Amino acid sequence: MKKEITIYPLTSAQKSISIIDKFYHNPSYVNLGITIRFKGQLDNNLLNNAINLVVMQNDALRTRLKNESNDIFQYFPEYNEHPVELLDFSYKKGLEDYYQWAQDVTTRAFQFYDSDLCYFAMLKFSNNESGLFIKCHHIIVDFWAIILLVNQVAKNCQRSVNEAVLEIHEPSYVEYIKKENNYLSSSRFFTDRDYWQRKIEVLPDTNLFMKRGSSSLEARRKSYRIPLEISSRINEVCNQNKISPFILFCSVLSIYFWKKEGREQIVIGTTVLNRTTLKEKNTIGAFFNNLPFIVDLDPSLSFKEYLNYLNIEWLTMLRYSSYPYVNILKQFRKTQKVNDNLFDFTLTFLNANLDPGQIEFELESHFNGQEVNALRVNINEMKSIGLFHLDYDYSTDVLKEAEIEDINRSLLNLVQDGMKYPNKSVGNLNMLSDSEQQLILSMFNQTEMEFQPEKTIIHLFVETVRKIPEKIALVFENNQLTYQELNNRSNKLARFLLKKGVAKEEIVGFSVDRSFDLVVGILGILKSGAAYLPIDPSYPRERIEHMLRDSNCRFLLTNCSNHNHLKTEVEVIDLSNSEIWEGTADGLVCTLRPNDLAYLIYTSGSTGMPKGVMIEHRAISNFVHSITKEIDFTYKTIISITTLSFDIFFMETLLPLIVGLRVIIANNEELASPRLLSDLIVRYQVDVLQATPARLNIMLNSSTCLNQLSLIMVGGEVFPQSLLSRLKKITKAQIYNMYGPTETTIWSSTKRLDDADQLTIGRPIGNTKFYIQDKYQTPVPIGILGEIFIAGEGVARGYLNRPELTNEKFLSNPFFPGTRMYKTGDLGKWLANGEIEYIGRNDNQVKIRGFRIELSEIEECLLKNEDIIQAVVTTYQHLDRALLCAFLVGSVELPVSELRQHMMGYLPEFMIPNRFIWLPALPLTPNGKVDRKSLPNPTWSEDVKANEYIAPRDGIEQRMADIWSKTLNVIKVGIDDDFFELGGDSLAILEILSSSLSEAWKISAQEFYEHPTIRSLSLEIKERDYVTYQNKKTSVYMSHVPSYFEVLNRFIVQGEVNTGSILLTGATGFLGIHILKELLNNQLVAKVYCIVRGADFERRFRDSLYFYFPQVASELINQKIILVNGDITKKRFGLLSDEYQELVGNVTSVIHAAAMVKHYGSYSDFERINVNGTQEIVDFCRENDMHLSFISTTSVSGNFMSEKVFIKDFTENDLYNGQDYKSNVYVRSKFEAESLILEEVEKGLKATIFRVGILTSRISDGQFQVNIEENAFYRN
Repeated sequence: MKKEITIYPLTSAQKSISIIDKFYHNPSYVNLGITIRFKGQLDNNLLNNAINLVVMQNDALRTRLKNESNDIFQYFPEYNEHPVELLDFSYKKGLEDYYQWAQDVTTRAFQFYDSDLCYFAMLKFSNNESGLFIKCHHIIVDFWAIILLVNQVAKNCQRSVNEAVLEIHEPSYVEYIKKENNYLSSSRFFTDRDYWQRKIEVLPDTNLFMKRGSSSLEARRKSYRIPLEISSRINEVCNQNKISPFILFCSVLSIYFWKKEGREQIVIGTTVLNRTTLKEKNTIGAFFNNLPFIVDLDPSLSFKEYLNYLNIEWLTMLRYSSYPYVNILKQFRKTQKVNDNLFDFTLTFLNANLDPGQIEFELESHFNGQEVNALRVNINEMKSIGLFHLDYDYSTDVLKEAEIEDINRSLLNLVQDGMKYPNKSVGNLNMLSDSEQQLILSMFNQTEMEFQPEKTIIHLFVETVRKIPEKIALVFENNQLTYQELNNRSNKLARFLLKKGVAKEEIVGFSVDRSFDLVVGILGILKSGAAYLPIDPSYPRERIEHMLRDSNCRFLLTNCSNHNHLKTEVEVIDLSNSEIWEGTADGLVCTLRPNDLAYLIYTSGSTGMPKGVMIEHRAISNFVHSITKEIDFTYKTIISITTLSFDIFFMETLLPLIVGLRVIIANNEELASPRLLSDLIVRYQVDVLQATPARLNIMLNSSTCLNQLSLIMVGGEVFPQSLLSRLKKITKAQIYNMYGPTETTIWSSTKRLDDADQLTIGRPIGNTKFYIQDKYQTPVPIGILGEIFIAGEGVARGYLNRPELTNEKFLSNPFFPGTRMYKTGDLGKWLANGEIEYIGRNDNQVKIRGFRIELSEIEECLLKNEDIIQAVVTTYQHLDRALLCAFLVGSVELPVSELRQHMMGYLPEFMIPNRFIWLPALPLTPNGKVDRKSLPNPTWSEDVKANEYIAPRDGIEQRMADIWSKTLNVIKVGIDDDFFELGGDSLAILEILSSSLSEAWKISAQEFYEHPTIRSLSLEIKERDYVTYQNKKTSVYMSHVPSYFEVLNRFIVQGEVNTGSILLTGATGFLGIHILKELLNNQLVAKVYCIVRGADFERRFRDSLYFYFPQVASELINQKIILVNGDITKKRFGLLSDEYQELVGNVTSVIHAAAMVKHYGSYSDFERINVNGTQEIVDFCRENDMHLSFISTTSVSGNFMSEKVFIKDFTENDLYNGQDYKSNVYVRSKFEAESLILEEVEKGLKATIFRVGILTSRISDGQFQVNIEENAFYRN
């Protein structure tokens, strides 16, 4: 008699593993594999007996699982002895084969139900070494249990060798199952729940990484051994502070991620033993619990204090560590209303002791090749040799090996710094070793350069004038000035200003239209000893007035008439005043000093009011010397296209004049016209161009002048890789990326890119130093993101009249006492070659669905599509949600589906914009940068909403919608609603998979990511058994087609019968309007009801009718045509109940000619109109016993045959002959519509199918369709 099996529920630990096993297809992550390598050759019989004894002793090793009504249970069959196989690897290259075999077996999935979940194999390596391979499913053991298993095998072997009595009984895992069941209904359970509820209520971002792949578990392992000296010191510090090594490693890893991510709270996944009694510690089974260790970081705490704080927090958490992680996660998601996991970084610590006894062996673990977290760090305390061993298991979707090396290196540096200086604040702990610090702070910043600061730009300009007085300096609108003439005019202006009483370092406003005055004015102001304030004439009057008042200007130089009515006390000096130019042109004695103010330039302020940046002559002089050392300016001509209010205007005017170039000044009309600007460049044989990326994009689109340039300098905003690629294709010019904020004088770093592999901002220019630091201004290692600080000769004096802001942004330089550095707000990272990769603004981060993202990363992804020329991504609010909008400029307007597909190859789903708006051009500021404030408002309405409600159309979709609705707690789910936008996540997927097991849909978790709507997922389900399904249809269509079409033929109108009133769809289309005309002339037709959609349905209908038939009598139209404002894609055509019933009562038959007839586009659009719309028409006819005349196409025959089988004939009696009907979206939709009608005919529908050939122009007069561009024949 067969013994009855007792089944038990899974424990919480086992449930967490079962989720992974069900969610992913045959995951190897749940496999734990090790090898015991014995020194010497063990008797195989003894080892076989020892293994079987362990299985007999521990019921957990006999665990089997079964599925009953979608619930998983476990049972423990009686022990049956199994001989353990012996594998011989003692041959040559045997060891190599062993490692490959072990890897293959470790990564091979167990059969989950009703099967053994552990595997053993005895190994022979040589005559002096043997082994035992063990592989167990994580659902039956944890890492502690693995050590118990190893110890028991060794103990049994030893006792067999010594012929000692073997112990039979070991503690049972069933006892723990019962204990946990009792706990789940105990008061302790609810106490624990309350603790965790309090902990998770205030959690901010919990994830440290962004996962690119939707559900990939692929991972690699990188292992390190901490040197003996450091390992010994770690143990000493732990003993002194009475903490475990786990706390010390947890401290430095939390500090690392805190510094790297700028977080003040870190959530670390931890695995606790969850074995509270000695008996449980000796029981093999899965007891573990994964818990979020929530760490708050206070930068003021010393390292020693931080260790103590962590230890207290850890011990407190352990008191509540029995509460299941799955419950915590559900509470977290419900409380925070997010889909995130609680953590994506896990730290585990294993210090279980091996007990080899008299048998000498070593343990060798095998990595299973997968990891559910972005990163898991396993710390193994190898007490036998006094070392700590670290395994980094990292997702290859998220991290690279070099990043793991960076983490490990930083960890060791933080450990050593903290142990060396225990009273040092954690905010100041250093992630850099001494050698790394020397490299980054000194070697990367070796920019020392001699220059003469006392030689200001005026001194340098005058020296150039003396060398080349008659050379052309400036050209504007076919007029020109020599160097001597320019010098003379600026001298006259300087004398005039001095005569006006302009004082040393006084700020003089300067606002002129494009002309020679741009350069004459600046030189004249500087020669007078004053500083100039450039003001773009196009600025709003309020902004100009603010700048003049804030700078305390007494004078404003201008050639613009619109400045005469400013509401300030400034004296406007009109540069057309002849008095200015009547003075002497003799040279002045230049009394400028290096620390004198040269110019004041206003930049945007966070308060909404611009702030004035003060630049001294020393900074400009250093810039001139350093930039001319970096870039070869031995060319002839440069063009000036930048507004004077942008500091880079200096780079294309004054600097070229100092080195003897000719400057071509473009006028406003030329700046506004790419063609005119191109002509200007060609006419004057311009060699050098400086431009922002936005302006370069415009020039690239409409001119070919760039191929004659020798030097292109690009700066002012991020230089996209796509723009660089396009530039390289059309020009052989040297291309430089220029970087630098206004506050550090024009440009601070350069990088030549035309011969470079990587786009960076390069290295700092002469006498300039870059520091990349964390939130607490500690230098970060190579490859780690930080904020860029710039020091050196180019640093500005500060902000005018803004001492608090100056002190906030211009800081003391701790690396060079007595100097200052500017806090840029830009993010970057050092590369190993000493260059800097620019990442974006630290204020350009946004939070979407709980994730922190860089908008620039999304923009870069969009620009990887070669059809997109420019891209700007912004955020906006809709229904209290932060959404993303992409503004695009491109050669063609790509459909949203194509854009999303492109981006999903690079970015996670939450970084895909909700809206895409195409513009003819991006708005620009006067400085040539993208004007984000002038972008259109991405308002959201039902008209543009991507997931407008569309009801389920069949049984599968309805059942799926019901399950989604219940699981996601959403009242109404449409077939185009995005699963993840509805709040779906991995746990919800699991619930849906469980709820739908009885449906036999055979869907996997991954398919939810690939098909996130019911429409697409149901289509995938229908096509999964497509071969069987199609074979069935093929047999029907091929074997019984005649009977199908005999049925159809019964309803073909024979002779003249009174057809009554007809419902016509598609009446505004080319074919539909001609059908209508025939119906109007047919005496047998009483009235024609035409369904036309849209608010302007009457105008659209009449425009179409009179376009094709301008002579049609209006009385005929009024007598026979009744317009119905409806939509065939909607239930009951979107009509009110009485409107619908009136239509039913008046119509006797239907001609369905409405269709989307383009042969390109998104299939969902074709399906909505051509298939779903047909279904609505079919329902109307079948329910009301009306005849349907369906207009199809001969194109359903397809363009070629599948599997290269050519079928000669495709007749009226054929539908599926093996042709490829899927490659064309229109053909596919008509094929499916015909299939739908044939299936309904079987159910009683009266229908005739008319297949129409290619439609071209009307034979009577050559008239063609209005939307001719959508005609495939015409386009081909």
